[in-house]
Amino acid sequence: MDKKLMKQLLIEKKELLDSITRREMPHLENKEIMIIDDSQETITILSNILKKESDYILKSYTNEFHALEEIASQSPDLIILDIGLQTVNGLKLTNIIQNLDSYKNPILYISANSSYKKDLEVLFGKEIHFLTKPIRKNELLLTIEKIFRKK
Repeated sequence: MDKKLMKQLLIEKKELLDSITRREMPHLENKEIMIIDDSQETITILSNILKKESDYILKSYTNEFHALEEIASQSPDLIILDIGLQTVNGLKLTNIIQNLDSYKNPILYISANSSYKKDLEVLFGKEIHFLTKPIRKNELLLTIEKIFRKK
């Protein structure tokens, strides 16, 4: 098969899969996700995965205070929050976010330290969403899909 035809078939296959995905999973369309992490490298990795594999609207912040201003004015559908932030601990930031009248959506916690999961469960119950760094692409995408499906 010639390369030009093969390339066209791959494009058509992707368009068909995208169409099926939009029809079968409308709960994933036009969702806004905010990433809060003091590591620009982590933000870049997560953003690249989500941009390549989805149509999510992404906003990212390395400064939690700027993120709080945005959350207070325009509530994202999901926050991906690093627990180990430098300035304000992610647990404290969660308490601040939960006290905002404008934000009642889920939070997906991330950390290189898996022991934070137990702390989060004690504080917020078993229904927390947690991923350990380094984050694997499929695990991230499936977790987000699961979160939006419940919503």
